[in-house]
Amino acid sequence: MKNEFNKYGKRLTEKEYTQACADLFPQSSDASGKFTEAMRREKETSLMIDHRLGINFPTQQRKSLHLARERATRKFTRNPTILLKALFVTAAQRVGLIRGVPDFDNSSLDLASRTLAEEFCREPSLNTEDIIQFLGSETTPYVKKIRKGR
Repeated sequence: MKNEFNKYGKRLTEKEYTQACADLFPQSSDASGKFTEAMRREKETSLMIDHRLGINFPTQQRKSLHLARERATRKFTRNPTILLKALFVTAAQRVGLIRGVPDFDNSSLDLASRTLAEEFCREPSLNTEDIIQFLGSETTPYVKKIRKGR
């Protein structure tokens, strides 16, 4: 269980985060909605930050995380195979479909993690620990390697 507080203050709980994300989408198909798609993505990023890093995460770094997420999204949109393969590999590993298969190719998962790390590391205002905490431990080797090479 993750600590509710860290250097950026209180974090949203899983329940608070899930509810806030659900509230971003209209409940009926005919609802006009109060957000454009771009506004929704920005709010989703902000909620992710509040959940993973803390509600007092600095504004400039929030903007940097949002820009990096947008770049990564565009990259995955242009080449959805990368993301789809990575999602499949992750899901299959979690349910045990590919456990114990030593020659299974994790290159898609590695490529997705590396792509995310590259986009987020391009933001000079973000520190290594915050990037890793935001993206997850799967990206740690890539983030550290990229940052070391600067």
